[in-house]
Amino acid sequence: MTPGEPQSAADYDDRTTAAVKTVLIEIGQILGSAPMHTSGGNFHKLRKGT
Repeated sequence: MTPGEPQSAADYDDRTTAAVKTVLIEIGQILGSAPMHTSGGNFHKLRKGT
């Protein structure tokens, strides 16, 4: 344990908490807008042709 480092979520200030929430929301929006890849399902189809 390092002195001065937060030990629980309650130890972070409001500014840090708001920044983390903003980043998580942005990541969620990026992941939500990205098309899902089905490479695992297509692998067997591709193998059949070879």
